[in-house]
Amino acid sequence: MKRAVIFLVMLILAIGLVSAADLEIKHTGPSYVQAGAEANFTVTVKNLGYREETLNIRQDPLSSLPSSRFDYILLETTKLVLGSNEEKSFNVRIKLKKTIPTDENYGTHILFTSPFDENLRLQHGFILRVVPPEDILDLSVSIPDRVGPGKDLEFEIVMENNLNTQLNDVRVIVSSELFNDEKDIRLFALQERNEKYVFQIETFAEPKDYELNIRVIYNSEIIDRATAKFSVLKNADVKEIKHETTGFLTKTYSVVKTNYGNSAVEESYKLDLSRFQKWFVSYSEDPYEVNEEVVWRFVIDPDSSHKVSATVSYRPLALALLVIIVFGFLAYFWMTKNLTIKKQILKVSENKDGISELKILLHIKNKTARTLRHLAVVETLPKIIEPTNNFGTLSPKKVQKGDKGVRMMWVVPELVRGEERIISYKVKSKINIVGAFLLPTAKVRYKRAGKLVTVESNQVRFVVGGSEKNNQ
Repeated sequence: MKRAVIFLVMLILAIGLVSAADLEIKHTGPSYVQAGAEANFTVTVKNLGYREETLNIRQDPLSSLPSSRFDYILLETTKLVLGSNEEKSFNVRIKLKKTIPTDENYGTHILFTSPFDENLRLQHGFILRVVPPEDILDLSVSIPDRVGPGKDLEFEIVMENNLNTQLNDVRVIVSSELFNDEKDIRLFALQERNEKYVFQIETFAEPKDYELNIRVIYNSEIIDRATAKFSVLKNADVKEIKHETTGFLTKTYSVVKTNYGNSAVEESYKLDLSRFQKWFVSYSEDPYEVNEEVVWRFVIDPDSSHKVSATVSYRPLALALLVIIVFGFLAYFWMTKNLTIKKQILKVSENKDGISELKILLHIKNKTARTLRHLAVVETLPKIIEPTNNFGTLSPKKVQKGDKGVRMMWVVPELVRGEERIISYKVKSKINIVGAFLLPTAKVRYKRAGKLVTVESNQVRFVVGGSEKNNQ
């Protein structure tokens, strides 16, 4: 009951029109304010009388006490002089403490007195309703439910100022995973203001639900907030580029697939190769399967590319053939560019009982590219035949007889490149030879690059009454 009486008294004080001593006093300004805010009022005083009035003005003395709900009351002037029917205005700034309870009414006054009339004493009151921060503003948002990647998201927020005073430097913060925005605006008294926003959604934005957060900050406090949800749709957009590159004995097949969508996709690539090509193919990555076709499977993330290539190269085959050819050529060159010895039998005499005497020729030829020195020619004869003393141009240096036959050795001091030397000698049989017999190989030994080299001749088979045959 007591609070109701006090409130009624304050309402009477705040009527804004006071008449005494033919003075009219009124004011304009806000009725609703925020805790800690400063309210600005314009007070107008009019002299309705016929005499000049001098007025002293001062604030409510209780407003400066520590227990007061006000931080300060500031007067633009403390004295007015008004002629007959004259009107003057001045500003009054009233600031409430930030710690006062909200959703309450608070009143104060200013006092008019006259230095010439002690009976003139007028109070003019101000009543302020302190609203909670969340009641200062009403906020709402209108946003579409879905948006495609790469498209514009358009939405609108509506802010309504519940105070009959202007709000300056109101910060509006809009944020989500995909975009952010901050700006300062001004809201006039009781104004309803629409703010439109347009944000382009990235092409590769992940398809899912997103939350939009809106905060409105005034005097370093959040006075309202709102949230809304929207979804980014899935978009699959894969493009591929194929290449075939031909080189020396090679051919490369490649494909590049790029995901321009906003979600990961599973892709595949198939390549048709012949069975012969598969023997000589290499891959940039292992295929998923190789049957009639070569198949790859892979996953491509958004804004990513995947390249697969297969190279068919016949170079290893060509290299192998080249090695074989070169090796064959070198072998042929080695074989043909070497020292050779060939054995030949010439029949000298024969009777009805068989062969009694033969002439044997050893053909030695230097096919190398340099002169050979100190060659040793070794010939071995079986026991059934023995050499005569009839030698050709070169006689053996040694003749050794053993249980198994006769061993002869000739020494050739030098054999220049391309030179051929023939060593000949005659043999006679200890018994008459009937049918066929075989002479073993002759050997030539020499040193090349510090190593001993031995070259053997052919074996010679001779048939009595037939022709001469050589077995290698």
